Amino acid sequence: MSMKFILLVLSIFFSTLTLSSQDIVNLTPARVDTLFQVDISNSFEDLVAHGLIKNKTKDTLYIKWKRRVLTIPNGWDTKICDANLCYVEIVDSNIDPDLLLEEPVIIPPYGSANLDVHIVPNGAVGTGLVEIELSLLGLPDDIIGVAEYQMEVKNLNYSRAANNRKSLRVYPNPSSNFINVSSNSLIEKVVVYNMVGREVKSFKANRSGVYDITDLRNGIYLVGLYDKTGEIIKTTRVTKKRPISP
Repeated sequence: MSMKFILLVLSIFFSTLTLSSQDIVNLTPARVDTLFQVDISNSFEDLVAHGLIKNKTKDTLYIKWKRRVLTIPNGWDTKICDANLCYVEIVDSNIDPDLLLEEPVIIPPYGSANLDVHIVPNGAVGTGLVEIELSLLGLPDDIIGVAEYQMEVKNLNYSRAANNRKSLRVYPNPSSNFINVSSNSLIEKVVVYNMVGREVKSFKANRSGVYDITDLRNGIYLVGLYDKTGEIIKTTRVTKKRPISP
């Protein structure tokens, strides 16, 4: 039996349906909203937003889907996986004569089928929105449902680093002979500057987090905390003040 004949029969069959589109399928959830917190340095990680199509009728449905990428960060790749296949990034529909694709999603009466959006962030964080239009095979212009997939990718390492930066403290303030820096694995170097920006003391970070500033005059200084890449991660103003002798 030729594919053209099958399409003709299906077209005649579905044109006689009196069901409204919302009575044919149910999309679960109605909107897929997924947050991924990942180590973005793993650029090729495959992230999945899961969706499900449910057949609400007593008939077997032959579903065509069409992907619409509304907005995604530069660098993201997206692809669709349905009950039949996981398609490569260039495939926008499971029915595409130009790509010789004729793979309808077949859902039995009251059955269901997965419809997932995969993304590979390729080192990019941000938010993307992908829509998938559903129609019946043979009636591509009769949209029976639209699935929305909103996906956000956050860098887990960045979140941890941000929390670590917030926890950094230089104390006591005012200080007399020593300053303490709260222990933090991010710190590689501690540099003390005077108020005109000239370096007056420099220390390699140590486990104790205690640094001797006895030889500095009383006054206001800036303490810069540097990471292993040489980037400054926090600057704190500290007052050096020798205790008054009794």
